[in-house]
Amino acid sequence: MKTPSLLKWFSTQVLFIVAILLTAEVALRYTGTEPGNIQPTWSNFKTVDTLIEIPYFISNSNGILVANSKFNSNINNWGFRFDKTKLNEPNKKKIMLIGDSFTWGLSATPLDSCFADLLNKNEALNVLNFGIPVADPVQYAAIAKTYLDSVKPENVVVVFYTGNDVMLCDRNIEQKPFYYYTNAGALLAADGNKFLPSAKAAYNYYAIEKFRIKKPKNNIESIAIKSALATRLLSIWQQYKSKIEKENAIKTLGISKKYLKEIKQLCQEKNIKFTIAVIPEYKELAFYRKPFKTKYHGLFQDNELGKFCFVPNNLNSKMYNPYPDAHFNNAGHRAYADFLQKILLQQ
Repeated sequence: MKTPSLLKWFSTQVLFIVAILLTAEVALRYTGTEPGNIQPTWSNFKTVDTLIEIPYFISNSNGILVANSKFNSNINNWGFRFDKTKLNEPNKKKIMLIGDSFTWGLSATPLDSCFADLLNKNEALNVLNFGIPVADPVQYAAIAKTYLDSVKPENVVVVFYTGNDVMLCDRNIEQKPFYYYTNAGALLAADGNKFLPSAKAAYNYYAIEKFRIKKPKNNIESIAIKSALATRLLSIWQQYKSKIEKENAIKTLGISKKYLKEIKQLCQEKNIKFTIAVIPEYKELAFYRKPFKTKYHGLFQDNELGKFCFVPNNLNSKMYNPYPDAHFNNAGHRAYADFLQKILLQQ
């Protein structure tokens, strides 16, 4: 190849690459990618003109997250969605059901179409729903410690959702907010050791500080504050690192198991049956049977917890709402109720 031809070929390739990069830059800016804002694509947080706090769920005097009866129906004085007048129903097996938004019944239409309410329609069961959205294994253990003696159930069922219950870091139950519920989304009241004392402070932190590059720490961040393409690539890299962090936590499930074992120990001391009912994450449905148990071998093969763990085999992706909801639809709630009912009636 002659030198002029080589130079022409090289120049053409450079121009082609530059054109692709410029096209990508323009397209990303047009679709809303803001240079310097590396907010993850999976985040439900959004910016709003006027922040409105809607405290659907609040922390009680013990630091336990409960439902606010001003914004939710059929909430008892403990802050949970079940009728305390039916706490002791004769000839029924009493089940203390502990979990997060799946257990609460999120996305069931109407709400009493959720698996907890469907289970309660069985004449042999008295299911007490202690599910609260965004709760985690720390909350599950705190609920068991606080209410077990008052409830006196025959069986404690912890519903473990693999999407949120794999804890990456430990926390304490404290008499201060855990989340702020707003029109911008549910905002964590703490990020690591940083406590955010109000919904406004949390919003400002997540909207202005956490995901926005203000003072670049390296050359990549210096480019990202000027380029939507570099911002998107940096955001993808940060999400990849978070994915690796979660995968490493899944290998042992150390923090989550610490609290599950506390509940198991309480149940054994009081001669109460203990069950861990697993809900696979929406994206795990393609491989959630044998490979799923392999992925979560830290739970299913644990010497203390493994024999108490159950995962359904009657779910499919059509039984979930698509992202960003990713909760059961009515068919999913029905299938999970059938799965749990079979276990509970056999125990």
